[in-house]
Amino acid sequence: MNITRYINSNIKTTQTLNIQPKELFIRFYSSLTPLQHPSKKLNFPLKNKFYPVDSIKEVNKTRHSIFRARESLDRGLLKKAEDFAVSSVRNFMKKIDLSSSLYAYPTYALGLISLKKGYYSTSEGLLKDSLSRSEAIDDINKIVKKNMIESTNDLGLALLRQGRPEESALNFFKAEKMVKENFDFYFLLPAIYSNIGEYYRELCYYDKSIEFHARAHNFLLAYPNEQLNLARCLLNRGQLYRLSNQIEASKEFLDAGGKKLINYLNSIDSRSTPNHMDWSRFLVEYGHFYFSIGNIEKARQKFISAKDHFISMNNSDTPDAIINMINLAVIERNFPTLPSAQSEIYISDILASIQAPLLKLKSQKFNTRSSRIDSAIQNLVNNPAQTTTATSSSTISTPTSNQNSNTKTVFNSFNKPKPSKVKLIEPLPFQLMFIESDPHPSFN
Repeated sequence: MNITRYINSNIKTTQTLNIQPKELFIRFYSSLTPLQHPSKKLNFPLKNKFYPVDSIKEVNKTRHSIFRARESLDRGLLKKAEDFAVSSVRNFMKKIDLSSSLYAYPTYALGLISLKKGYYSTSEGLLKDSLSRSEAIDDINKIVKKNMIESTNDLGLALLRQGRPEESALNFFKAEKMVKENFDFYFLLPAIYSNIGEYYRELCYYDKSIEFHARAHNFLLAYPNEQLNLARCLLNRGQLYRLSNQIEASKEFLDAGGKKLINYLNSIDSRSTPNHMDWSRFLVEYGHFYFSIGNIEKARQKFISAKDHFISMNNSDTPDAIINMINLAVIERNFPTLPSAQSEIYISDILASIQAPLLKLKSQKFNTRSSRIDSAIQNLVNNPAQTTTATSSSTISTPTSNQNSNTKTVFNSFNKPKPSKVKLIEPLPFQLMFIESDPHPSFN
């Protein structure tokens, strides 16, 4: 695409926008401080027949930085992704006026990063800002339209995480409608259908949720390069079948998704333990599967391995990591491996370690009531331990941080002990994310 034409159609003045972008960025990202003496900014009239060379260079540099940010984000390298995105905005601020609609692109990236980190209120503000900028553009081209669709879809997820399902559904179906207006955007449908499935899952309409995740799966089959998103979709379907008590189907989809995920991770990472957050979440999901069939010790081992992996990736403050820690405490309280006093210390240490990040999540309006986080913590604090001595079974071991050996093994054993009546907090599903995709699928 001709980048000068893109710039010419996307420059807007402050009068076009009602949001104060500088204050928005500074409030949400304290590292993004304004320059004392900024470089010359370019704020052009709507119909300017000259193409500013400096603006063209900044747009190209920013698009490259945002691509790298989204690439890092897809791996779960949240700090690295945020650094790329904030850096791109800093560079933009040197040349492009903050009132420009060109900020829609980097603002969406910041909103998506916030969503992944669990900063749902922040994400909502940034995504709405990105949409306001995009909607102010007269000539909405494919780049802008794609940005609008993704912003709308992810805004729905940010609202859902805050316990606002009705608003979220409006955004999901609006995104679906925008996609269906142009075949070139059909590759975005799996991400939208996955989020609609999550909406129904949140309402406990599991059959409807399974239906939409199946739609996402079917569309992904037309895009052979989307192996990571296909793995995520399969794992989400496995989780849903487990929630609806269809254990055999759950095992089938989890194994298929796990195999595809492992093949993908082996293709991009030669390390024995991949540097990818989907691996942490994969371990979590298998832990829940083992717990659902009553194999408490295997569940515990998977949760411990996931905890270690979250820590190794500096992602221990994310919602998934916090939920995983609470579940470890719930298992220890109900199926202790330590003497009573040590078990209480172990649980207290877990609760202390998540206190600060959990408060931050609550300040971001994370709906902890629907996820049962508040009630689980209350039970851990108020209910005494059930035993005074450690369990003597040889299959149970003391929780340690060194049970992550041979993590790339597919878990094929399928034991059927008696399922436990204890309820764990469910993990969040995998979020499908498209970085750069061929808009023309192969239907061979």
